[in-house]
Amino acid sequence: MQKKVHKYFVDSAHSGARVDKYVVSMLDGFSRSHVQKLIDNGHVTVGGERVSAHHRVYKGNEVTVYVPELRKEGVVPEDIPLDILYEDEHIIVINKPAGLVVHPATGNYSHTLVNALLNHTGDLSTVGGEMKRGIVHRLDMGTSGCMVVAKKDGAHLRLSAQFKDREVFKEYLALVKGVCRLDFGRVTVSLGRHPTRRTKMSVRRPESGRDAESEYEVIKRFKDATLIKVVMRSGRTHQIRVHMAHIGYPVVGDSQYGHGARGLAARLGVERQMLHAHRLGFRHPATNEYVQFEAPMPEDMKKAIAQLEAE
Repeated sequence: MQKKVHKYFVDSAHSGARVDKYVVSMLDGFSRSHVQKLIDNGHVTVGGERVSAHHRVYKGNEVTVYVPELRKEGVVPEDIPLDILYEDEHIIVINKPAGLVVHPATGNYSHTLVNALLNHTGDLSTVGGEMKRGIVHRLDMGTSGCMVVAKKDGAHLRLSAQFKDREVFKEYLALVKGVCRLDFGRVTVSLGRHPTRRTKMSVRRPESGRDAESEYEVIKRFKDATLIKVVMRSGRTHQIRVHMAHIGYPVVGDSQYGHGARGLAARLGVERQMLHAHRLGFRHPATNEYVQFEAPMPEDMKKAIAQLEAE
């Protein structure tokens, strides 16, 4: 894929700035998160060297940005099966399978939920841009379960406002390593980007992170694992995965935060994080009535639980 190359020399006005902020100020139409993805993928160099997003640039530094060009045809519809829980003229509620990326991004333009949705219907909101048609919120690639997609721009904006104002009910099922001592628990530590690994999140001090709140309840205890349900009171990236690892109960199969659960994951034959968006509730963007949807537990999680019960 061809790349557009942008070269800049840092002036005194920008000397000392973080490289991600500097690039955002120089590239028109690029969000900070987009720029950070370019950095993470090695598409930004300072003096010819790859850097992290928090690297600081100084007067005279040469900053080179390689921007992969979008395919001329844009996002291409693909015949990927969809598990549709509900659909009307305003929204679609999907049970997303684990392993499916939500939307195209730099270096990955195919086999995503958006490609599948475009094959299903051309009637998707455009608020998030061509690459994120209909996408109001996201689930990690390795997480399965309920997602709501907007067909109309108005529906998208009203749903986004509910997510922002924390009016959306989000309940997950998670299989974690260790036997949870308490029947109920609440985690309120702040989260932010990892200081050196920008694709990861980490626990931060309140002044340098963003508030995050998760409440969990034990469903069933096993010999060395626990099935819990978790209600997210906020919507931070990787929130449940980081919170549960922080209190000593990492999600089984989590390759980023569940290092202590590797042995258990291997024993159970688990190949992704055992995290499932079980229930999703919100006010319908057209009727304002509260609606709630449920995605059944996926087969790989059922199989892991059955093995734990048999041991």
